[in-house]
Amino acid sequence: MLALLLEAEGYRVLTASDGAEALARLLAEGADLVITDYMMPRMTGDELCRRMADEPRLVATPVIMTTARYRDDVPPAPQVAAFFVKPLRFAKLLAAVRDLVGPGRGPG
Repeated sequence: MLALLLEAEGYRVLTASDGAEALARLLAEGADLVITDYMMPRMTGDELCRRMADEPRLVATPVIMTTARYRDDVPPAPQVAAFFVKPLRFAKLLAAVRDLVGPGRGPG
């Protein structure tokens, strides 16, 4: 659902089903921003951030982290530029996306 909402705002969105797939896609295609959940199969969002920090091409890529857990339960990662506890408020998340990468290219 989040991908559809961001695409409607004019952002190009790539998706992955877990942290390992996300890392592989990032290494292959790059990204201006990563939005990830903290709790994912095969690799947590925190581990994804640590792996990104080890990659010169990804170390500066900002991350928005989401979680259903309390924020105090989640260790901070260096690239995490914004952090949202679910349920997400799309307007706030969109504002963070715009702050980090600029506006989308318009609807659709």
